[in-house]
Amino acid sequence: MEQMYKVFFNSRVIYLLEKMPDVEGKERDYFCTFQSKDDLMPQLTTFLKREKKGDLYIYRRPVKKAFDIFSSCFNVIPAAGGLVVNDRNEYLVIFRRGKWDLPKGKAEKHESPETTALREVREECDLEELALDRFLTTTHHIYFLGDKTILKNTNWYLMHYSGSKVPHPEIKEDIEKIIWLPPCRLEEITGNTYPSILEVLKTAG
Repeated sequence: MEQMYKVFFNSRVIYLLEKMPDVEGKERDYFCTFQSKDDLMPQLTTFLKREKKGDLYIYRRPVKKAFDIFSSCFNVIPAAGGLVVNDRNEYLVIFRRGKWDLPKGKAEKHESPETTALREVREECDLEELALDRFLTTTHHIYFLGDKTILKNTNWYLMHYSGSKVPHPEIKEDIEKIIWLPPCRLEEITGNTYPSILEVLKTAG
């Protein structure tokens, strides 16, 4: 299977591919290749303008090298988070800044992704009896912070919660509430969450 990177930018997506994709049905989208960072930067600057529509397809071999060059165009922030399941096979979801989300956050200096993920769930949900199950996926998304353009790479882990304590939201992180949902009810939140969170939920299914 061809390797691909998917980077979210608001409601739009940047795809990094090994070769140029089929352009049929993609009339509103953008396509580019590059040899160096100097080639890529102006194309990214144009695409990231807020008024633009459509997705961006970047093709270059090898795609891992392409992603490394792509990443060098941004201020990169490593992060990690958890998809938590309890003994009743329910998933923990949080409501933050008007959208359903999963607990996650930036890595601290010299912190492993696994440690970051566990710490963030503990801090944001006030839960302790957590155990890592397995790595799920890495999501990538771009956003603006002042005059900086940020690329956040988030490693996601499936976790098991074996306790009985009711989760308590971390108010200073703008978390309004935390609920447990069985898999059959996850569709209740999918209309009001982030594309990257949908990617995480798919990997757990």
